[in-house]
Amino acid sequence: MNSLNIYGKVDGILFHQGERNNKNVSGHNEYYKDFVDFTQRNKINNISSPLYLCQTSFCNNTIDRELLKIQDSLIKNLNNILRGPNTDLITYFNYRGNDNCHLSRKGLEWFSNEFSKKIIERKEE
Repeated sequence: MNSLNIYGKVDGILFHQGERNNKNVSGHNEYYKDFVDFTQRNKINNISSPLYLCQTSFCNNTIDRELLKIQDSLIKNLNNILRGPNTDLITYFNYRGNDNCHLSRKGLEWFSNEFSKKIIERKEE
């Protein structure tokens, strides 16, 4: 039995990646290329579900503007990519974990509410 029979079709892929790509952590030299490669693999595997790409870069009290530009260009330039929430809007300490990068429980609650809105809207801004 294949996964389509077990789970049904995929309505959307939620992609939230960027804190570790912040220039002060591990860089973003390959971010655009890696993301394009990911979308190409989806096409090869006949995955046509929309992909929601979040804008996220905040780590160690730094927002990486270049990484945000890369994410924005992916959203604008690739087909079937929709804008997910921008988690760089929530940099307050209670929205972030002890590593000052990833989201805390409160941050995840905000994130899930915002993601629900994006999925319901199902459009590019």
